[in-house]
Amino acid sequence: MGVCGQADEMLEKIYSNMSACHLRQNNWKRAIETADKAIAQNENNYKALFRKAKALGETGYFEKAEKILEELLKKNEADAAAINAELSRLRTMDKEREKVHNKKFKGFLNREKKTGGDEEME
Repeated sequence: MGVCGQADEMLEKIYSNMSACHLRQNNWKRAIETADKAIAQNENNYKALFRKAKALGETGYFEKAEKILEELLKKNEADAAAINAELSRLRTMDKEREKVHNKKFKGFLNREKKTGGDEEME
């Protein structure tokens, strides 16, 4: 491996570790950005993919996160327990979000219509 290859490998690790740091600080946007940079260096960086999925889930992009985790599960059976745990956590969060969302719309859609001078004139 040449100097450029070593530098690329080091950059990949740095970006992946930066993503982990941003996750711990709940800085989801930067966690996604740095995970993407690590993945650009190596598309098979499972840690960076996992971190990106986790940050996407935290920002409400449940479908994108779920897709990444399901693909990761196919490629990386060694970490199946952690991946399945994250999938379960995301699905629970999504269901809770959906309940709140439906509750808000239920109240909105069931309001009585106000009549304020819209009656027909004879």
